[in-house]
Amino acid sequence: MVDSLSELLPASRIVKLECRSKNEALQSLLDVLASSGAIPQRIEAERAILSREVLMSTGIGYGIAVPHAKLPDVPEFAVALAYSNDGIEYSSVVDDQPVKLICMIIGCSGQQDRYLKILAMIMRFLKSEKGKILSAYSQTEIHGFTRDYDTSERGPIRNEGQSVSEN
Repeated sequence: MVDSLSELLPASRIVKLECRSKNEALQSLLDVLASSGAIPQRIEAERAILSREVLMSTGIGYGIAVPHAKLPDVPEFAVALAYSNDGIEYSSVVDDQPVKLICMIIGCSGQQDRYLKILAMIMRFLKSEKGKILSAYSQTEIHGFTRDYDTSERGPIRNEGQSVSEN
């Protein structure tokens, strides 16, 4: 099964953050996932995400964080993206710099291979498109950047700046 980022991350789950704290940012992303119906149990997802952060910060450096958790009752993988031009204090283990992009993944327990492929795809996307995301004018524009990413591991396919049809 090949997952496309544009399907996993609809424009309605891309939000601009006005907060400055890690906890507020995580709560905002959980709210987005819960209000969209992507996660059936918000409290269970919150516990899992916050427990993961206690073990080790999911801030990976370079202004990026990828909070993630797996739950047994999640019917499908759920992804939400938040961006902040000012940055959020996140206690990243690599560089302790403020985070400007936070992509939350709530995954299905028992689908480890798919989970890892989705995580790798999201990392490729965030690292490759960070500048464009932070300078975008809207969530719709940011969502447009997701079209070239899927879990086939081939990365974005471009031809002189234009997307090439993948199917």
